[in-house]
Amino acid sequence: MKSSALKIMPLCCLLGLLCFSCNKEVSEVKAMVFSAEVYQAGSKEVFTVNGASQKGNVLEISGSYTGGCVDQEPDLVWGFEMGQSLPPFVPIKLVLQNADNCDKQVSKTWRFDLTELFSIAQADELSLSIEGLNSGTIRVKKK
Repeated sequence: MKSSALKIMPLCCLLGLLCFSCNKEVSEVKAMVFSAEVYQAGSKEVFTVNGASQKGNVLEISGSYTGGCVDQEPDLVWGFEMGQSLPPFVPIKLVLQNADNCDKQVSKTWRFDLTELFSIAQADELSLSIEGLNSGTIRVKKK
């Protein structure tokens, strides 16, 4: 009886971990949007960015906004402005393409491919300033 319980225990733990990871709100990797017009227009939703990190050439941004009625993912937009510092200073921001007038708090981790940004900026290292990120900038390196 004890041995069968010991065999089932690891299986239950594995199933529990799988179910827990299914509930984690993480988006698929998206390409960035490069548009001065979209950057300037922005969106009415204000994003709170809790953190950002680089994994390979992917930027992961965890944050939240008020909305939730429209099923959509924000775009990460660069308006082609770049500071002359080393590494180059690049302001970027999250933008929703469609208005979302709900009051639900949406929290998620969004993932964006940085490969094209490194190419357009002609740099292997960048200092990204993400609108809504209180900790300033994040340095990213081309992998």
